[in-house]
Amino acid sequence: APSKFLASLSKHLEGYDAGVMSGDTEYAISNLLQYALVAIYGSGERLNGLASTIESYSKRALQCNQAVVGKFILIALQLVLDLRGIDRNVYPILYEGSTEDSVLATAQRKNDIQFCRAICIKKKYKAFLLGNMTVAAEMYELYQKLPVGSNAIGISHMVGKFIDGLIAFYFARKRDDDEKKWTKIGMAAMNDLRNWSTKSLWNFSNKADLLEAEYAFLKGMHEDAVTSYNSSIKNARDHRFIHEEGLAYEKYATYLLRQNKHDEALNHLITAKRCYSWWGSDALVARVDEAIAVLLPLCG
Repeated sequence: APSKFLASLSKHLEGYDAGVMSGDTEYAISNLLQYALVAIYGSGERLNGLASTIESYSKRALQCNQAVVGKFILIALQLVLDLRGIDRNVYPILYEGSTEDSVLATAQRKNDIQFCRAICIKKKYKAFLLGNMTVAAEMYELYQKLPVGSNAIGISHMVGKFIDGLIAFYFARKRDDDEKKWTKIGMAAMNDLRNWSTKSLWNFSNKADLLEAEYAFLKGMHEDAVTSYNSSIKNARDHRFIHEEGLAYEKYATYLLRQNKHDEALNHLITAKRCYSWWGSDALVARVDEAIAVLLPLCG
């Protein structure tokens, strides 16, 4: 069976067709936005062809005078391009000469909360995956200051909560003065994901497993950590979330490095790279290649 997120993609395209046929342009274009969000955050769709698809959706939205929805689609497009490793700024389509940071600043000034939230999630997701943990933490903090809106239960928010937990356990492991704060955040995210997995085992079990592995890593519960990393990898693979399978392999490699198991860590990084390559994220492949180059001389 396909992933439940993946299965919803065709439903959104059917919704678009239904909206066009009935003359409900707003409904039609909103379905294109939902398609873009599920494809990039939820289903692990291959990124190679996704950029041109989402770009065509953004143009369609703007042509149909649905600029509000169109700008949210542009955020998804920018994320795809960033993960692909393509150096291109799409925001001048909205405002001439604008960048992501200037668009975010404008949204903050205008108190456009939903747009601020969407950019925060995007920037946090990209920063985390590319290893820029300072920016990831900054975007987490900024997001927390924004009022909860109606989009707070959407796919990007749920995956964002998963990323929050991973960010939190990363910083908690640093054993700084804010360890308790980050541990509490990580545990809250872990509990949310486990709760969601009881409602949709297919969509959330691999994510809950990975957070539980990271928690066990933090607490030195080694047997639990190994079990949960392996479970996350298996569930991500079985449920067709290849991007999150790669993430689980990468996180497991970090754990193995801490145990001085360099050869095993290298093997897991190589497998993570293979997953990211299949996903189409050249930016992630390049980052993992750098880690592999550092680790190789330490291996037997």
